[in-house]
Amino acid sequence: MVVQHDDEWGVQVGVEARTRITTASVRLPALVVVPAGTHPETLVEPPLIVIEILSTNDTFADTQRRARDYQQFGVPNIWLLDPDTRTARVCQGDTWTETTRLAVQGSATYLDVTALFARLDKYKPRP
Repeated sequence: MVVQHDDEWGVQVGVEARTRITTASVRLPALVVVPAGTHPETLVEPPLIVIEILSTNDTFADTQRRARDYQQFGVPNIWLLDPDTRTARVCQGDTWTETTRLAVQGSATYLDVTALFARLDKYKPRP
């Protein structure tokens, strides 16, 4: 998974990094993956990966709008995690494809979705 291999893959993860899509527009993706040494506080260059986490208030139109913004900015990998359905999707153009392994083509970088949710379950408060 990305965080487990950040040194090996030469990347780092940023949380809610201000991502300047245009001179007048900023997005705050849930997570970004950037080359190691990048300061992910405010990104003016496209990150390697943008990961959005779906909330109950998100609509399909909202998700598509954000994905288009990231694509126009030049983000090559746009991933969506849905904690309610415990699924993940990768965006390619206007198409979202469900998968259990989100991967960056041509590199070793990936996110095993099943392992991610299993790991998060360890930290879930018990009733």
